[in-house]
Amino acid sequence: MTRRLLLESGLELFKTKGYTATTADDIATAAGTARVTFYAYFPSRSELMKALIDERLNEALQRVRSPEHGSTARDLVATVAEGTPDAVMAWLRRTADIRPAIRPIIRSGRDAAVIDPELTDPVER
Repeated sequence: MTRRLLLESGLELFKTKGYTATTADDIATAAGTARVTFYAYFPSRSELMKALIDERLNEALQRVRSPEHGSTARDLVATVAEGTPDAVMAWLRRTADIRPAIRPIIRSGRDAAVIDPELTDPVER
């Protein structure tokens, strides 16, 4: 419950204030907890960002880790395997439908990658 609140609060603050201006204290306060609790779940703000990418973004895109490709969207792999224009259009429509949910994570992740070098582009993760 607390971890989920920290993730939600972090994403909301990254959207409204930006990654650079958001501190661990800001996130903890928005989640109704203390800084020490934030650090019990996430060693740093960048670790919270990684969790958002790994859990929320990859889940929405149905991506799974692949030793050969880093991560792979199952739905996209099936679409490419089918290879028909109808399948591609259907995949594009489904992806467009989830855009409002994933856009803030992608945008925040890109902003974060500029400041925190250990973060990669969320689309490439």
